[in-house]
Amino acid sequence: MDSSHVHRRLVVGLGNPGLGYRATRHNMGYEVVKKIAKQQHWSFKRERGLEGKVARGKMHEKELILLLPLTYMNKSGVAVERSLEEFHVSLENLLVIVDDTALSFGKLRFRKTGSSGGHNGLKSIEAHLRTDHYPRLRIGIGACTGSDLAAYVLGPFSREEKGCLPEIQERAIEAVDLWLKKGIDGAMQKVNKTGEH
Repeated sequence: MDSSHVHRRLVVGLGNPGLGYRATRHNMGYEVVKKIAKQQHWSFKRERGLEGKVARGKMHEKELILLLPLTYMNKSGVAVERSLEEFHVSLENLLVIVDDTALSFGKLRFRKTGSSGGHNGLKSIEAHLRTDHYPRLRIGIGACTGSDLAAYVLGPFSREEKGCLPEIQERAIEAVDLWLKKGIDGAMQKVNKTGEH
């Protein structure tokens, strides 16, 4: 591995830009990444060529780049591919944070690889990177009980769910922290046992 890649990590929060999407289930990844930046007192800056907003700093002796794609979910891969190239980050040093209807609400699961599971953001990333071999942190938003999946993921959390969000987001941030310190194998070993951290 090229030594310039070793201490640089890219964490991507999947979601849709704009106020109308802020509190929706589909923006779980976005909100976690925004919260990491807030805790670290880092500011996001729009990077037009990358089709995203970027915040940067150091955590655990590693250079950490946070990315919020501005392409809307279905074209997330554009921003991810450009950012990997621009910042010279290898695939194993990428972490995509994504909402997941296949996991119960609030459950966390690291994956090294795997299908998109029908998630349009992951589909786009897979198409642009031409592989599904990249780490992701899946955050459960609960199964869609109706027939309209789009309406469900683009809909707001229930009042009860909203009350749980700060604790879930905090656990997700701790999971990212673990990934930075231990890598994907160490993070999987700890987080995937219970889905909690």
